Amino acid sequence: VSKKRPTYIFALDNYRVSGSEQLRRYARMMGVPFCEAASASELRTSVSRLPEGALVLVDTAGYGPKDLEPAADLARALEHDEDWD
Repeated sequence: VSKKRPTYIFALDNYRVSGSEQLRRYARMMGVPFCEAASASELRTSVSRLPEGALVLVDTAGYGPKDLEPAADLARALEHDEDWD
């Protein structure tokens, strides 16, 4: 974690029981903010409000070969465009 660069941890993995709580504890130990997002679009909105140059770490659910649609939704939501900068 850099003192010069604001760092944030986001959780998108809403499927594991207590998964977010464990990540929340890690964030607290590291002294960085922890946020949860219910969807990729909510994540994008939240990240767009952060300071410029912030380091954003995102915990996602694991994706298997049969889970391509959720992975594609995430990729589309996080796709680079002018509004994302």
